[in-house]
Amino acid sequence: MKKLLVGLVTLLLSTSAFAGSKEVKKFDRINIDQDRLLVLKGDVRDFTVDPVVNDMVSMNEVDDKARIYLVINTNGGSIEAGMRLVTTMRSIEAPVICLIDSKAYSMGAVIATFCTRTYVHKNASLMFHEASYSVAGPESIIPSRVNATIKYLKQFHSDVAEKLGMSYKQYKRKIANEWWLTPEEAVKAGVAHAIIDKLVYRYEERQQPPFFTIGFDYEITDKPVYIEMK
Repeated sequence: MKKLLVGLVTLLLSTSAFAGSKEVKKFDRINIDQDRLLVLKGDVRDFTVDPVVNDMVSMNEVDDKARIYLVINTNGGSIEAGMRLVTTMRSIEAPVICLIDSKAYSMGAVIATFCTRTYVHKNASLMFHEASYSVAGPESIIPSRVNATIKYLKQFHSDVAEKLGMSYKQYKRKIANEWWLTPEEAVKAGVAHAIIDKLVYRYEERQQPPFFTIGFDYEITDKPVYIEMK
């Protein structure tokens, strides 16, 4: 497990839309266990998500009651890779606390939404939008692949909408032209629970292999269906 050194995280809590209360609660500080911090930085791809998933599972096995802290700083990326992380967070017992460093765009914002609690730095921003995808393959099976992709994305957006307390149609209207959120707006919308005043952390940079677009796996000779959030 990578070595991490965490500084002081001071939180200024704003109202949570989930709580339904206008009361502003405050925490002077949160001390993070350096062995319970994970960082998702750069594109959301298999090679960035896999180490986080593996470490998260290991941390849960060591102590399924202690918090796991996940720092997010990403422009987004693959839905499939991101949803594997979301599935892991929803499957383990340990609570996952998300700390948005400077940006959580696209799939990064979705991942933050599914954390147990989410805190956003006062200078950060979030963005949700529609997925980008393309379909390739023999002419005869293009329609079935398109239909499968549409169904997949509808379920995906429905899950996010439900988590945010919205209907599918409400959420789709929000993201149609990109839904950008300041920290204050994120808290009011129920995307985040609090605003972070200070966030200091250190971690080992991972060596990233060459970038490859990841999609659905079909026959080896087939091109994949691309589903991406850029």
